[in-house]
Amino acid sequence: MLVRARLGTPICARGTRLKLAEWGRAGLRQARLTKMSVAVLAALVLAVTAAGTAAALTTHPSQSPLASRHRPPVAYNGLDGWQHGRARLSVIYVGGTTAFLRIRHWSYWTGTSAASRGTLWVDNCKPDCASGHFRTYPAQVTLSRVADRKGVRFFSRMRLRYQHAGSRDYRYRWGTYPGATVPLWVGGPS
Repeated sequence: MLVRARLGTPICARGTRLKLAEWGRAGLRQARLTKMSVAVLAALVLAVTAAGTAAALTTHPSQSPLASRHRPPVAYNGLDGWQHGRARLSVIYVGGTTAFLRIRHWSYWTGTSAASRGTLWVDNCKPDCASGHFRTYPAQVTLSRVADRKGVRFFSRMRLRYQHAGSRDYRYRWGTYPGATVPLWVGGPS
């Protein structure tokens, strides 16, 4: 390391004075470049190490093929497309916002199926859907047929049974209508 005692006279780390002619301007430039190179290299190593640590801490476990096999499948609520897939949903929309199933507790949720009892809320749309009133019906829902999309396992089939002037049985698949791009629960009476 070089220190200047007086202008133009460099001193080595051992305290030996060097004449400017012996050291030379090129030598001073080389010493400055070497110091700068070491500083840049140290900063680069530090940045790469920090980036690697941050990536390791923020990697989502479902991106790992092994981790996704051990996670329970998710279901989609029928309103948000591929967004917000969750296990043990509390609400599933089956008719846009005019019919939905509210679930307090799932009886079971396994790697192959899920089932629960809940309440089906249906808008009577009288005189129109915005002014209509909701009626409720006790219902049973079963989710099945696990599929995979971008490493996320999800239930692609749903069966909904409820009582309204007799037994009603509906079957749905997670998909799109022809020409549509946003998926939802598509189906109806079986």
